[in-house]
Amino acid sequence: MKIRQISPNDPVTNIVLDAFEEEAPIFNDIEAYQVGGNADSLEKAGDGKTQASIFRDINAHTERDRPTYGDVPVTKKIVSGDSGVDKVYEQRNGDVVSKLESNTKRDAKEDAKVFRSKIWTGDSASESTEIDGIHTLTPAGRIETLDEAIILPLGGDAAKQYQQEFFEKFILTHVNMPWQEFFAYMPESWTLRLVTAAKNLGYYKEIDTPVGKAGKIGKAIIKSYGYDAAGNELFAPADQEVPGSNLTSTFTYVKWGEEENLTCATSRGMVGEYLGLVKKTYTNTWDFDANLVLQNEKALYQIKGFGLKFPA
Repeated sequence: MKIRQISPNDPVTNIVLDAFEEEAPIFNDIEAYQVGGNADSLEKAGDGKTQASIFRDINAHTERDRPTYGDVPVTKKIVSGDSGVDKVYEQRNGDVVSKLESNTKRDAKEDAKVFRSKIWTGDSASESTEIDGIHTLTPAGRIETLDEAIILPLGGDAAKQYQQEFFEKFILTHVNMPWQEFFAYMPESWTLRLVTAAKNLGYYKEIDTPVGKAGKIGKAIIKSYGYDAAGNELFAPADQEVPGSNLTSTFTYVKWGEEENLTCATSRGMVGEYLGLVKKTYTNTWDFDANLVLQNEKALYQIKGFGLKFPA
């Protein structure tokens, strides 16, 4: 389920959810499940077992080895914020309700900007109150650096061969995700060039998703990392240790799932509340008691070495 489906349906909560979905689009991608308590232990996903044969004679029984199960422990973290209006505003004949609503919108958007960065970079080992972000959760064995950069150049007919080679290699990397559809996140500057070139070469198609239309290339639904809280492009193309290249980037493949793959354990979703007059301030507050859970290591994959231009 999406976080909004789990969350209460009230004016304060809806204001905060709108702000998070607008400023942190990945909030719409997250698949969550509801569980009470501070901690949870979720059964780790595993591959099915292969039978000697999927065929049998009449009255015979099939034989299959049983998989080994393990648990993934998770402790929830608290995304929290508040907003308020001084009671003097009311004494000056101001509209406290409208003012509190507008302040809540603005403050929740600022929190969402931090969230969209921490959902990737959060690290509880460095800051115990933070969630572990996607890049922190990605297993070392699921991070690949290309031996040679794959370049997607600008240009007309002269660049088409390189563009064709790029898309062939890009689509071949999808073998690392054993699903027919997953999200491929990349820097914002990459999405425009990727989509433009893919449309010109016929690799791009538009699909319907639960949260609107999205572009798809191969098995990958193309998504942007977005920006950090300061407005800087997350994981912008930069020099990396890829032979014969510069301005290369990291792409991250993600398979979300409700209680499977990469999921989010939450108590009640996003919960907003009007607390009334707290000391001298009319106050709204919000809390999102949750954490990401990686059940299946195959649900995350990072690949480094996609380049926007040839070496100088």
